[in-house]
Amino acid sequence: MFLGALVRRAQHSIDSAIGNAVTRALVAIPFLVAVGFLTVAASIRLSDMYGAEIAYIILAGAYAFIGLIGLAITNARSAEVSEQPAAVDAVESEPIADASSDNPQDAFSGADRELLVAALTSAAPVALPSVVRLLYRNLPVVLALLAAVLVFLSSDSSEGSSESAQAPAE
Repeated sequence: MFLGALVRRAQHSIDSAIGNAVTRALVAIPFLVAVGFLTVAASIRLSDMYGAEIAYIILAGAYAFIGLIGLAITNARSAEVSEQPAAVDAVESEPIADASSDNPQDAFSGADRELLVAALTSAAPVALPSVVRLLYRNLPVVLALLAAVLVFLSSDSSEGSSESAQAPAE
């Protein structure tokens, strides 16, 4: 009884987190399109005033400045949130595995790998129904994205084969 309530509560929180993330992404799309049109308009205006090269340098500098402001805000928020005890810092300072290794499994010890597998197997039954529900609700969007990927992938491979087929034989 207690476990069922806990699972329902975790499932509800996962559903709401995924729903909030999708909603925020959908709200951000028109703003990104607006920024694209603003960039084009600013590019045309600055090109008329200063020339194309200087206009693009100004736009690049403006976007770099905006990115630096975002980076500073993100770093300030993460510094406020993450107050780590000294014991955690001491554990993190010890090297776990050789970073130059080509095998990604070398980064995990046996215990870490077991903990990761246990966490994934315990979270999958809770997260899978919400992911399936989310995909089912947005099935037309998912199918459109899959169709677009299929078109792009098939057009890349067909262009290479059509170029070799159109080469004249001499």
